[in-house]
Amino acid sequence: MKYLPAAVLAVALAATGCAASGSPAPVPASSAGRPSAAPVPLRAAAAPAPASLGHTVTVPNSVRIEAKARLAEAGEYADGEVDGKIVVVTTTITNQGTKALSVGLMGYPNVSFGAGRQPAGAATDTDLLGSGENMPGLLAPGQSEIVKTGWGIPPEGYSDLRLEYSLPEYTAPLIFTGSVK
Repeated sequence: MKYLPAAVLAVALAATGCAASGSPAPVPASSAGRPSAAPVPLRAAAAPAPASLGHTVTVPNSVRIEAKARLAEAGEYADGEVDGKIVVVTTTITNQGTKALSVGLMGYPNVSFGAGRQPAGAATDTDLLGSGENMPGLLAPGQSEIVKTGWGIPPEGYSDLRLEYSLPEYTAPLIFTGSVK
């Protein structure tokens, strides 16, 4: 009987996938002569075609996104501005589905400009953008959220802006292109 606790521990470790060495226990390829079920790959949809800035796009998973870009004077305590200006990107995300939507960083696009797709540098200005902590983890059905981000872009990049949004269930980003207003 003195070995019973050790045997119980060994069975518990094996059942949870832990081996005595701390590495995962091997998973048998079959159980009682039956082949194990293969994992089901997730199907990822292609993102919609690029849209123009200022337009709204609704993707098949019931997410509606609107993206706008405007030029603003940087405030006294701004950082990352170019020539005293910040490009303010306003993203409105609406959950048109029937379930809560995990939005993660969906409101924060990758921003680039120009023919060479030069990455834009992040710019901050609490007077223009707020604290930046307004994005919820979950968006309830019918709920919308507005996220403002700032970008330091030189004047020659104002006419050729590209915003790329990562969306759940999509292999490619949702893209908005256009000029800063």
